[in-house]
Amino acid sequence: MDLDFGPARLIGLQLTPLGERRWQLDLAWQRGEVALPIEPLIAVSRLQGVPLLRVPHLPSFALLQPAEWPIGAQVREQFVFELPADLPDGSYSWYLAWYNSGHSEAYASDARSRIGVEHRLFTIEVTAKGR
Repeated sequence: MDLDFGPARLIGLQLTPLGERRWQLDLAWQRGEVALPIEPLIAVSRLQGVPLLRVPHLPSFALLQPAEWPIGAQVREQFVFELPADLPDGSYSWYLAWYNSGHSEAYASDARSRIGVEHRLFTIEVTAKGR
C-alpha cells in the first residue's frame, strides 16, 4: 500500500475485526515530500453515509505533528473503534483525509480545510449478527 495524502503517505494498513461492531485499525505513515503548513494538521476518518461519525487521529495531531516526523521513518498509529449499535445493516466505506486544523472551517472536516486528497481505505460490512 502506498497512498499519498499530501502531508503524509500511508504505507501500511491492517483492519482487524474484534467482534460486537468493534475493529482495530493499524496504520503506518511516512512524511510526504510536500512543504507542510505551520498550522497543526490532523488526519480524520469518516464513514460514508453516517454524517456525524468522524474519527480524529489524535496520535498524529496531539503527539507528533507530521512536520516533526523524521524523513523516511515510519510512524505507526493504532486504535480501536466501535460502530453505533443503531447503525443499519449494510456496507460502509471508510474514508481518510488530512486537514488544516487552523482553518476557520476545520470543524466541518470537508474540502474547505482538506490538504491533499481523501482516499477510500476499506469497506465494513455491518450485519445484525454484529449487534
